[in-house]
Amino acid sequence: MKKILHNQQGVALVTAVSFGLISSILVAVVWFMVTSTNTTVKQSGYYNNELENARGLASLVAAEMKASTVKCNSGSKECLTCTRSDNCTVDIAASTCTDLGKTTCTNTVQADYLGNISQESYQFVDGNQIVKTTYLHGVRITSKNEKSVSFAAGVPEQASVEVVYKTEILPEGWVE
Repeated sequence: MKKILHNQQGVALVTAVSFGLISSILVAVVWFMVTSTNTTVKQSGYYNNELENARGLASLVAAEMKASTVKCNSGSKECLTCTRSDNCTVDIAASTCTDLGKTTCTNTVQADYLGNISQESYQFVDGNQIVKTTYLHGVRITSKNEKSVSFAAGVPEQASVEVVYKTEILPEGWVE
């Protein structure tokens, strides 16, 4: 009888140790899930911030394009005259972040001019042919956050917005 009693104590010890290990594994799994959720929430916040920056910059670039003052490649070229093969990068002022209402910026912003497509329409007015030219310009604006969680892996959080802007050159006497 004594041998059975001692075996029961051994079984109780093994059971207690097993439950202890299982509970510590469960705690580790819950801890991993909580930290993973926090990381995902942070990355989502970084992405939303970069998307907001890119959208704001898209508005600024569109306003500049409306005034036909967008310069590319460090001021060496007027963006509206760039072609797709020129690899034009839109010049962005250093004050862009503060213009967007940001006090501190950990992001870099790049705008690439994708090129334009033109179409000409013709009318005859008083026996003379006049030409209306319509341009569609494409710009891709990318905002990257150097301090984002995934930047350590070499891939920063980033968001891109593509803008298509239309300009028309209307000659005198053109009738819509």
